[in-house]
Amino acid sequence: MTVKKSDLFLKASSLLLGFGAWYLWGGAYPVTTKVHVPLCFYNVPTSSTIGAPEEVSITLRARRNVLAAIDAATLAVHINARMLQLGPNRIIVSESSLLLPDGAKLVHCEPANLVAFVHAAGGTGTASTEQLLEMHT
Repeated sequence: MTVKKSDLFLKASSLLLGFGAWYLWGGAYPVTTKVHVPLCFYNVPTSSTIGAPEEVSITLRARRNVLAAIDAATLAVHINARMLQLGPNRIIVSESSLLLPDGAKLVHCEPANLVAFVHAAGGTGTASTEQLLEMHT
């Protein structure tokens, strides 16, 4: 069976046209993904220690090409420790604390009630279970 040049050209151009359409319109639909990210505290005074979960689970929604541009290995929740007071502090995870690019949305964060407990330098560095449960009620 012989293939004519015109058939080969038609098949190749159809393939390129189909791939081009998939590439252009496939990235336009939003995609949701779940990522585990660490909590990173900055501006921590030397006179205090912070007890908090090491990581949180977040759900992000964005176009496929926006999500592909996010490096999950470097993604973290950035919290300014100077804004915290001694004792329990409720932490709100937002798109700005994640340093997300435009077009990426934070859909959900778990745990939803995030608590960081700030101790004076002589403290234990972790909150007791009773203290954390008290904050959730």
